[in-house]
Amino acid sequence: MMKKATLLISSVCNHKCDFCLNIWHNSNINETFETFMSFEKIKESIDKLSNANITNITICGGEPLLHPDFNKIIDYIYNKKLNIRLQTNGVFLNKEKIDFFKNKISEIEISLHGTKEIHNEISHSNSFEKIIKNVNDIIKNNILLTTNFVINKNNFMDIENYIYLLNKLNVKAGYFTILYKAGLANRNNLELTKQQLSEFIGKINDYSLISKTKLIFQGCYPPCELNVKNIEFISPCGAGKDEIAIQPNGTITLCPAHPKAITNIFTINQTKFNKLINNTQSYLLNESLPKKECNSCSLLKACRGGCVINRQGGTENILKEKNNLFKLINY
Repeated sequence: MMKKATLLISSVCNHKCDFCLNIWHNSNINETFETFMSFEKIKESIDKLSNANITNITICGGEPLLHPDFNKIIDYIYNKKLNIRLQTNGVFLNKEKIDFFKNKISEIEISLHGTKEIHNEISHSNSFEKIIKNVNDIIKNNILLTTNFVINKNNFMDIENYIYLLNKLNVKAGYFTILYKAGLANRNNLELTKQQLSEFIGKINDYSLISKTKLIFQGCYPPCELNVKNIEFISPCGAGKDEIAIQPNGTITLCPAHPKAITNIFTINQTKFNKLINNTQSYLLNESLPKKECNSCSLLKACRGGCVINRQGGTENILKEKNNLFKLINY
């Protein structure tokens, strides 16, 4: 049963990461995204999600802390007794914000894509030292702090130094995410070869045995294509299976990077929204799998043939396909 939703409250960001997966960066998306989702629309979204028995909300963007009503948004979700997870680049965190978060946000995930020079180059910023200061302040206040590292050609060689940094900072868990063929990643040649990715994941696997920081590979990459014996540290993607995404203009997608709009949360009634939530997994499992062998694999329900976006050749190819999810909810 679906319990999670990602709410993208803003399309504005102070970083310009080379691989940003947000679909509004894709020139094939012929849709205008609002700069910020209004507070009234956010409340409407949260109400509809809560009424559909969604219990976990991830707030992201863009950079969510740039939203002028950010504190009001957190208070509204918190008062709904929903679990709140924040994804941020960490630049705008400060003592006042951290004090406000203490008992309201269960986890803060900070985008940290390498050690100082590499992170600053990838994000086109000079933010590394500011982020590290804020990471230390969050951990001192006993808020669960995790990091996200998007694996690409410009940072994969820095893995040893990066894991050392996470352990030095006492980060609880470090996520390593595959590069999705969406947004700016469609324009830049940043994807690792299968051999490079397999070797990288092998290193993560080895370091996970000795690292104080829990190392987690996420992104729904087929385990059969990775040269690793232990797959317990691989976290499969939950898109459409146990989570769904709401874009800044209300568009509902299977995940934040998926370009195909299912419908809009502001135009669908509660009954049809509930039915949609219950049918997304069936829709995904019915989509074409990369290999015939996948149908008989014991890991199919967890792996689902890998990331839907990547296995179908990126966002451009997905946009050409017919959307069958409407049939499942009887539009």
